[in-house]
Amino acid sequence: MELAAKAVLVTGANGFVGSRLVRRLVAEGARVRALVRNPSARAELEALGAEPFLGQLTQEDVPRAAMEGIQAVVHCAATGLPDRTESFLVNSTSTQRLLDAALAAGIDRERIIVDPGIGFSKTAEQNWQLIDAVDTFQDAFADL
Repeated sequence: MELAAKAVLVTGANGFVGSRLVRRLVAEGARVRALVRNPSARAELEALGAEPFLGQLTQEDVPRAAMEGIQAVVHCAATGLPDRTESFLVNSTSTQRLLDAALAAGIDRERIIVDPGIGFSKTAEQNWQLIDAVDTFQDAFADL
C-alpha cells in the first residue's frame, strides 16, 4: 500500500515498537494518528509529526472515535500487567474491540496489522482464550 497521504492509526504509539513505527510512517508520508493513554506523550508525538489521540482501548467509544477518517490500522498497544484479568481485558478484549471498530469503519482487512505478541500471556488458559478470539476474528474476516 502506498503510504503517502494515507491516514494510519497506530495504537501504543509511544511504546518501543509503536514509536519507531510512527517515525517510519511519517517519514514515508503517511498521516499518522497516534493512539496513546498517557497525555505526557502528546508533545513527543506532535514533534514526530503525528496527530496524538488520547484514550484507552478499554473504553468502548475510543476505538470507534479513533477510526474516523482512517485507512489503515497498526495495533501495537499491549500491557504486561500482573493482574491476569486486567491484562486479558487490555490485550485481548481491546484488540477485539479495535478490530470490530475497524471493520465497522470500512477498513479492508488487508489494511489491519496486529502485533503478534499482543495478548499472549504467561498462562496457558489466557493464551487459549486469545487463540479462540483470533479464530473468531479470522472467521469474521473470511466472510468479507
